[in-house]
Amino acid sequence: MCATACVWTEISEIIYGASIIDLITINQAQINIFCEEVIAKSFRNIKVTKGVFRKECLQLFA
Repeated sequence: MCATACVWTEISEIIYGASIIDLITINQAQINIFCEEVIAKSFRNIKVTKGVFRKECLQLFA
C-alpha cells in the first residue's frame, strides 16, 4: 500500500530499512508483496534503496 501511494504522489525515490521478509521473519503480519514489484508494475520510474538502518528499523518492531 505504501509503495502504491508513492506511485500516485509522484515521488522519485523510496528509501527503507526493514523489508517485508524481515517483518514476516519476526512474526509481524504483512502482505507478502515487495515494494520493487509494485514499482516495476507501475507507470513511474522510482529509485528504490533498501536496507538503510535495517537493524535500527527492526528494533522498532521488537
